Amino acid sequence: MSRPRRPAGTPRRRCQAVSGASPVDALGLIIAVVVTAASVTDNAIGVRLLDNVVAHTPTVTKAWVDAGFKDEVQIHGAVNGIDVE
Repeated sequence: MSRPRRPAGTPRRRCQAVSGASPVDALGLIIAVVVTAASVTDNAIGVRLLDNVVAHTPTVTKAWVDAGFKDEVQIHGAVNGIDVE
């Protein structure tokens, strides 16, 4: 099945892809938010998030992350006193 043609003079829609991440505390309350382009790697987002968490909530000592985050985030967390698992 082919796509319908748009009428002449109709502008094309442009959609910019964004990615977001937000760490939460034990109660589910958001601690920090980072919004980036979709092309930014999980590691770069993780490092930014840890920087924001340390700046705004210095009492955080542990962070659980999914498998998309590699050693770079764990090392950055350890330097800032956060145990990243």
